[in-house]
Amino acid sequence: TSAGLPREQRLAIEATYRALNKEPARAVEILKALRTFFPDDLEHGIRLAEALVQAGKPVEAYAVLDELGRLPAPLGDDPRIGLAEAAAADAAADYARCLRVARAAAAGAQARDARLLMAQALTLEGLALSRLGRPEEAAEPVARAVATFAAVGDRFREARAAYTLGVLNYDRGELRQARA
Repeated sequence: TSAGLPREQRLAIEATYRALNKEPARAVEILKALRTFFPDDLEHGIRLAEALVQAGKPVEAYAVLDELGRLPAPLGDDPRIGLAEAAAADAAADYARCLRVARAAAAGAQARDARLLMAQALTLEGLALSRLGRPEEAAEPVARAVATFAAVGDRFREARAAYTLGVLNYDRGELRQARA
């Protein structure tokens, strides 16, 4: 039971529960409360943006992420903000924005040697390129993501990125590469 925990932790746990229990609107409410109590907390802000995307409100997520980006460095420069914005742009079908922000997030993550974040951003970059009708360019960043996930031992994300790479190759007619 979470009864003995501080209020912040109880609310964070409940928000996670609500998100996992397919109650995104309730998760958003709880995370908005946490943002009110802790406006400079990057974790709560990013989780709120992600919950807004899950609730089908990616444009609202942009506003939260914009606020986070105005936090003083190093918080406001955190590449997770860009990664969350790229995911929101993907959900909003704003693929040009997704591409631009994913590339910036990948560069920021690489500068911090945050390889997992970089690989996640590269995957979004590849998906955005594909959705923008540039499939010949899309496979390269996703292949880099697969290699990076493998290098850090994240087998789940490696498999997801490899699947994405297979779909991209299939869409380009590269059947042998897609099968691999």
